[in-house]
Amino acid sequence: MSPLERAIAAALQSLEGELRAVSVEARTLRDTASKEAADRALVALRVTNDTSAGAASDGADAAQLSAMLGRPELMAQLVLVAASKHAHFVTSALTCVQRLSAIAVFEPAAVAKACAPLAELARGRDAAEAVQLKLLQTAMHLVSA
Repeated sequence: MSPLERAIAAALQSLEGELRAVSVEARTLRDTASKEAADRALVALRVTNDTSAGAASDGADAAQLSAMLGRPELMAQLVLVAASKHAHFVTSALTCVQRLSAIAVFEPAAVAKACAPLAELARGRDAAEAVQLKLLQTAMHLVSA
């Protein structure tokens, strides 16, 4: 396994852990929209990981995995979690988007799907400073990805 593949595997594990934590906490707080979105993001992440594992035996490389992770489905679920009223879920979702942008080549549709809701969050006057900072950091990651 190359260093790049190890880095991608570590990032995927981190994303999965973060999404599992959001799902569990959302269940506790009875935030069904965030729980369902986190669960769907976990499924999309696992399907991508399983598909890439099967493709790796066929000679696929990290670029293929990156392209699979950049599809709009996973991004859409992270944006739904980011739309939560709970600041912790918002920062977790934005952290996931940042980590994903470090290892994935996003399709233009995925970036477009993320930009409008994130801009809406940024315009919200109720957002805590930590959330606003995380939004700006995420925007920088998306633009540079």
